[in-house]
Amino acid sequence: MIFGALPLWLAWNFEPIPLIAVALPAIAYAWAISPAGLRWYGRETLVEAKYPRYFYAGIAALALALFSPLDILGMHFLLTAHMIQHVFFSVIGPPLLLLGIPGWMVEPFFRGARMRRVGRFLTHPFVAFGLYNLNMWVWHVPFLLDATPSGGVIAATELLDYALLLGALLVAGFLVLPRFMRAGSSTVSLAASVLVFAGIIALTVVGSLSVANWPVSSQPHNPVHTVMNLMFIGTAILYWCPILNPVPQLPRITPVFGMLYMFISTQPMMALGALIVFSGQPLYSIYAGAPSIWGFTPLGDQQLAGLIMWLIMDIPLIVTITILFFRWMASQERAQRESEALAHPEDDLIWQTTKQAPEHASSRARGTE
Repeated sequence: MIFGALPLWLAWNFEPIPLIAVALPAIAYAWAISPAGLRWYGRETLVEAKYPRYFYAGIAALALALFSPLDILGMHFLLTAHMIQHVFFSVIGPPLLLLGIPGWMVEPFFRGARMRRVGRFLTHPFVAFGLYNLNMWVWHVPFLLDATPSGGVIAATELLDYALLLGALLVAGFLVLPRFMRAGSSTVSLAASVLVFAGIIALTVVGSLSVANWPVSSQPHNPVHTVMNLMFIGTAILYWCPILNPVPQLPRITPVFGMLYMFISTQPMMALGALIVFSGQPLYSIYAGAPSIWGFTPLGDQQLAGLIMWLIMDIPLIVTITILFFRWMASQERAQRESEALAHPEDDLIWQTTKQAPEHASSRARGTE
């Protein structure tokens, strides 16, 4: 399929706003785990390898959903692609990001009492659950998902994109690269930094500011779509915080309550998915009037999208419930062993003596020989 002047598989969408929203945390994390960042945090040991793996896997999941042809498909052609995006936004990317953040990395930002109060409020299970599911339901109201911004809003968004692009150039040219040079970085590091910033700028210009990459009937910028995606990611991070929160000052919920939290969370998505599946007619005009792709009918596309929300989005939640269950069982067994050891300390002595007796017997036998 041809999309504008490009084959669909080449129609990557590198708009500056989501690009910077993904690139900034990735760059900040890279600095935090670098020697300079570890010195700033006052840490002498390197970061465990599992943390960057989790974090950058989460970044990759979000980048795939935001910038790949999946975004173009979800914005203009298939509700199914839109739902696959939400799988990445809601139940893949955010938990990986949280698993990849060590507590010491974000702890300094919550030392103030006001920040702790705000953090505890937003990550409270009832608040996080409510914001996440309210956001999910509101954005699937037909008139919001079909919303087309006015020309003035689009022009303002383009102006903001250019301003962000200019800001990235200024930051790269006057702050980041001079720091590399003053720090005496190797030629390879300096060249890599230059290539990264040049690549980001080039992809931004080619992907989002070139009108040739967009069909005549579509607008190059859809602020509603961008805001929706970023809100899905933000509320999903809050939603996962009660279970995976890395901040020491913001405690996690217990495994038992976590299982209940996850189980209840499956219900709103199942209900919304069922409404979409069993609707007798297409709900969203943007997809009903789109050109047919790969044999999808508007109603068939909508039903498949509803099934993804109904079933597929629940799979990571069920996996999480299973993990929490086994963690709870392990903690119960550990607590039981500790209580038994305190109540009958002589049992441990007897057990150790019994285990050691054959060894003593064999050593006496060897001495006799």
